[in-house]
Amino acid sequence: MTHPILSHADKERLSKAYELVLEAVKKAESIWLVYQLVNVTQKEVYFGVTSRDLEDRLLEHARGSTDAISHWTFTGAKKDIIKIKVIIKNKPQETASTIAHVCEKSYQLKLKNADWKVHQTKGI
Repeated sequence: MTHPILSHADKERLSKAYELVLEAVKKAESIWLVYQLVNVTQKEVYFGVTSRDLEDRLLEHARGSTDAISHWTFTGAKKDIIKIKVIIKNKPQETASTIAHVCEKSYQLKLKNADWKVHQTKGI
C-alpha cells in the first residue's frame, strides 16, 4: 500500500493544527490557582493549589479529603468560620505550588508569636 504525498495546503493545515494543539497545551498548563483558607474559629491558615473549579475543591475539603485540615468543620450547626481568598490565578502548576509554599512561610513568620497555626500544603 502506498501513502499519498501531502499537498502543500494539507501541510499548512497540519502545521496550523499542530500550533493550535501547542497553544491549548500551554493554556492548560496555566490554569492553576493558589487560594487561602483562614479558619477563624480554630486560628489556622491553609494555602492550597488547584487546577479545578474552586467550589469543587472546597467540597473535597468539606468532606475531609485533605489531611492537614480534615479536622475543620465546614458544615452543620457548629461549623467553623472559614474565610476564602484567591491569591493568584492562571499560573503554571510549578509556579502555583511555589507561591503557595512562599505564602505559608511568610504567614509562619507573620504569625510566629501569635496563637495561630499554618498548615503545609502537599503542593504538586
